[in-house]
Amino acid sequence: MSKDGHKYCDDGYILKSETLNNGEVIEAVLMDGMGGYSWNHTSLKKIDKDTYHVYVGCGNPCGANMLFGRGGKEQYFDLYFDFDMKSRCTVEYDSEKSLWVARHFFSDKEVALPSTHGNSESATYPKYNVEFDKKGRLIVKEYFSEEVVQTLPNPCSAN
Repeated sequence: MSKDGHKYCDDGYILKSETLNNGEVIEAVLMDGMGGYSWNHTSLKKIDKDTYHVYVGCGNPCGANMLFGRGGKEQYFDLYFDFDMKSRCTVEYDSEKSLWVARHFFSDKEVALPSTHGNSESATYPKYNVEFDKKGRLIVKEYFSEEVVQTLPNPCSAN
């Protein structure tokens, strides 16, 4: 904690420390060098034996999502984000393109979802909220509504 009451985490968090038979210590470190300024809530979820999801937030709308995997794999996402464990697919709102994009875990290859294009009236929020359902499909709703606008197939299943 700083003098002004903010949290800093420039050294990261050690998620796992493992000592090998030869005495070598291997540490999996999350958020190393991220700064962590003003993060007032975080969550860590184990997705599978190799992958963790971390959410850090500093208010609304302020936050980031991260995936961490074995072998130093890291992938960073903005606030508006969801993932499907079974297909290992992510969706994220790309504010520069004003639409949602999808990609496999730890992949740079994006699939644009053009039917999700647009900002809400405030321009702070996306026009649509996109999330995976239990079958791995994408459910698209107006941002501040529960009304389903469309259901899309999993964009990672064909890639």
